[in-house]
Amino acid sequence: KIKFHEEQIKELSKADFDARKVFITFETEQAQRKAFELLDASGWEVMHNRGKDDRYRFRGETVLSVIEPDEPSAVRWQELNTPRKERICGALITTLISFGLIGGAGCLVYLARKLATAWQAVTIAAINIVTPLVCKILTKYESHARDGDLQASI
Repeated sequence: KIKFHEEQIKELSKADFDARKVFITFETEQAQRKAFELLDASGWEVMHNRGKDDRYRFRGETVLSVIEPDEPSAVRWQELNTPRKERICGALITTLISFGLIGGAGCLVYLARKLATAWQAVTIAAINIVTPLVCKILTKYESHARDGDLQASI
């Protein structure tokens, strides 16, 4: 099995791929800070490809957007290259489902109140138990590049 994967890796390493994100590691914090200082560019400068110093352009042409990344253990590597459209659609669908659940819960509380006040309390308690479980299930259908994004979504 390992030899099969090694062969796949060798074949893939021969092909050219367009990079969307690049992670660079540094030996020291000082080297990282120096790189951030030299490559610092505003969003406007990156968008219009106008940097402060032409020596620090990628391949002499492109001003890069450089940010300090999360720790490697916080990056969800399998979901890193999920297209933006797919991420937005997933978030939109789960948000709409969440709004539907909120409306449904409100209707249940209203109906329980009509029956008896005691049923209203039981219904609210049941909703409070079930809601976090449903939210966790819904977030599994969203794509998150970082664990922080996943936690924020929950």
